[in-house]
Amino acid sequence: MVAAELEVLSFETSHLRKDGSTYDIKVHPQNAEYHGKEALAAIIIDISEAKANQLLLEKINKKLEERNEALMTLHMLLLRMPDNPLR
Repeated sequence: MVAAELEVLSFETSHLRKDGSTYDIKVHPQNAEYHGKEALAAIIIDISEAKANQLLLEKINKKLEERNEALMTLHMLLLRMPDNPLR
């Protein structure tokens, strides 16, 4: 099989454990040859922790944006004060 013929793709999905719980995975399937026959091989990576970290970062960023907006509002109010301490 010629390397140029291989199509590289990946996808994310959930996998089911024997105990019924699920976890997030990323699948990287590839065409392969096994004992002279075409086969499909896949690298499967548990991305549960990475996804949880991404959600946490998004939550923290949202809080930071909200606090930044509040600080900007306060700044604008202070600038309008006659005895502005920022001048």
